Amino acid sequence: MSFRYTNNLIGLMKHRVLLERSRRVMTERTFIGRCNGITVSCNANGMVQSIDVSPEAEAAGTFVNAHDNNSVNTELLATSVRTAATAANQDIRRAKEESYRRSIMGIPELKSKYRMWFEEDAGSLRPRPYEALVDEVGATPLLKQIRRDTTTSPLSVPDIHKTLAPGLLTLEDPRRLISEQRREMAEDERDFWHRVELIRKGQSSTIVGAKRSYKDEGQVGQTLKDASQEKISLKFVN
Repeated sequence: MSFRYTNNLIGLMKHRVLLERSRRVMTERTFIGRCNGITVSCNANGMVQSIDVSPEAEAAGTFVNAHDNNSVNTELLATSVRTAATAANQDIRRAKEESYRRSIMGIPELKSKYRMWFEEDAGSLRPRPYEALVDEVGATPLLKQIRRDTTTSPLSVPDIHKTLAPGLLTLEDPRRLISEQRREMAEDERDFWHRVELIRKGQSSTIVGAKRSYKDEGQVGQTLKDASQEKISLKFVN
């Protein structure tokens, strides 16, 4: 296993650990969206936890339809709740994409791999909406406290430290290791032949006269060999 592959693999492992830690921290956060005095609180999975109306909106009668016996303006209320929930979900998407960007910027081996910047977005990053039942931490205060102490504390994630990152190699799936190694070797081989092609073009551009292609080199080599043998035989004859 080459040093380049080992360093890149360690960088990928640290990248995944940083993403996992960001996910655990996000599950403890509450994302808030506001519109027309309506406050919608969502967890990291996008589940609505509470909907509140500000006292100012109640005092001003924002959602009261004065032309219909002071009934509730359900259309405006529904639009405000929907807009506030959308704002909260946009905040969740920004937080996930920002954590993904930080996980790449914090690892020197991954900064130059621009392909990774576009591989993930807020739709594919965790926590995902359909994992809400697994990531739910607000069932009771006791469970929430236990979850915080055991999974979210930085001290409980020792593998986050860069000196302990090689320990993650033993936890990786062997099939994943093989696929990553093959991908790295394919990239190295492609870069090698790209450099060979550049060197060949640079050398051929300095040759005076007609340029020869690869298919002509064998014929030219055989012609030169025959000519040298003829010279040797003529030398002995004379």
